[in-house]
Amino acid sequence: MNKTHILRTLTILLLSTLLFAGCAKAQHETAIKQRYADGVGAVCKDDLATFKQIIDPDSAKNDGKTKITWGIIRLLVTLGQMRADDFRVDEIQLTKDNTSASVFTSRREKGVWKKDDKPAIWILVDKQWHWKL
Repeated sequence: MNKTHILRTLTILLLSTLLFAGCAKAQHETAIKQRYADGVGAVCKDDLATFKQIIDPDSAKNDGKTKITWGIIRLLVTLGQMRADDFRVDEIQLTKDNTSASVFTSRREKGVWKKDDKPAIWILVDKQWHWKL
């Protein structure tokens, strides 16, 4: 093998790795956005069972914490007369190993979009994304 062949092979490997990483990132982001939408839908429909499937298993085991979080979110949605389309994902920052993500979101209140104070943490458990309470 000559230098040109080695460099060409290394370049192809590098580009393939970058392309695969980009595809993986996009797949994770799409999955997180869908799970977020499912969670918002559950809250808007007053569906606690589905909400419990969206949060991470350890948080779901803590029934008190789950019900308090659920109650606060339901109260805000009800008082604010919010619908599912009043929530959105603005940005997702995945960790390098794609097992955790900071999810930056906004909500629309009285027609004005407001960024949430801090990102939600989402974790990958058994190949499915969950919101960590």
